[in-house]
Amino acid sequence: MSIEKINKEKFIQWFVGFAEGNGSWNVNESNSSCSKVSFVINQKDPKVLYKIKSFFGFGTVNGPYYNKITNEPYYRYYVGNQKNTKVLIEALNGKLVFKKSMEKFEAYVNCYNKLPDVAVFANRVLLEKKKTFPSYSDGWLSGFIDAKGCFSGYVKKDWSNMSLNFSISQKGEKEIFDCLNKLIGGFLSFENKKHFRLEVRKFSDIQSLLDYLENYPLRSSKHISFVRFKKIRVRITVENFRWSRLGRRAQERLKKLVKAINVSIEK
Repeated sequence: MSIEKINKEKFIQWFVGFAEGNGSWNVNESNSSCSKVSFVINQKDPKVLYKIKSFFGFGTVNGPYYNKITNEPYYRYYVGNQKNTKVLIEALNGKLVFKKSMEKFEAYVNCYNKLPDVAVFANRVLLEKKKTFPSYSDGWLSGFIDAKGCFSGYVKKDWSNMSLNFSISQKGEKEIFDCLNKLIGGFLSFENKKHFRLEVRKFSDIQSLLDYLENYPLRSSKHISFVRFKKIRVRITVENFRWSRLGRRAQERLKKLVKAINVSIEK
């Protein structure tokens, strides 16, 4: 397999995970007819949406829009064209992991198949129903981390204790989060009676995750936090750096790194 084809497959795998974290499959349907289907991703980082648009060669990126509660800006990737919708369906078909994503995607495909032009020109798509689970052997998890993952940690003011934390959460989907727990390690909790949250703090588990993300890289601005996270891990765990943490300049550099990825510093 050529490098170009491998990179293309990796991007599609990443895109599936990212879409399941931040995407939305929408239909306009009544009785047995369908008038419109659309796919949307809302995201604070417009650059990653332009990467998706560039890869597929279609869709529009619009914004900024503003969150009604926080007033934070976000951008939107939108696909509503019938021809492009078919390409998108083919990219996602049979690769989704979450149950709720598959349900929405099935409704999306069924509605697409009911569109008048699709039925007339025999462009119907056969829905692939496969049971898929996260693994370290494809890019799905990387995409989902770009959508829902968080790199953080803790530093005591006197530098007597430092720790790193990776977390990821999603509403429902216990079966998949049990799988992620076995794959990544860490501990699983259920918060707000709706969301599962996986937290990873053990250095060996974190290292396995970092190794995976080297092979299947993050593609959003979260990659910057990931790079800083790696640097902090080196300074915590590698023996050659331990003595230098006692120096004022070294501590200042580390402090800047931890603040840059929202690491809390105890006062």
